[in-house]
Amino acid sequence: LRAQPGISCSQLYFWAQEEALRQGYQSYFMGREPFQVRYIGHGLGLELDELPVVGPKFDWPMEPGMVLALEPKMILPEFGLVGIENTYQMTETGLKPLTKASEEFQIL
Repeated sequence: LRAQPGISCSQLYFWAQEEALRQGYQSYFMGREPFQVRYIGHGLGLELDELPVVGPKFDWPMEPGMVLALEPKMILPEFGLVGIENTYQMTETGLKPLTKASEEFQIL
């Protein structure tokens, strides 16, 4: 991800939305229109789901030390629902993956 300290949660959301548009899947990003969910992640800390919310109306700036679970989902009409969830920590230089699994999709 191309994220640096100071990027807002809404900017992260719009980046993911733009990527779905670039790939031709905007209508299927985070569900089928008009029922799409308007967030792609949330903070992690003492609770599993906490602030900030990574969504279009949440302009909270990311600071070093913050931890996010990013979980974008997309419907691929030819395959079905595809989702991935990984955890990242914001560092002084950008997002560091904490999840050890590969970020490559595997079609089974």
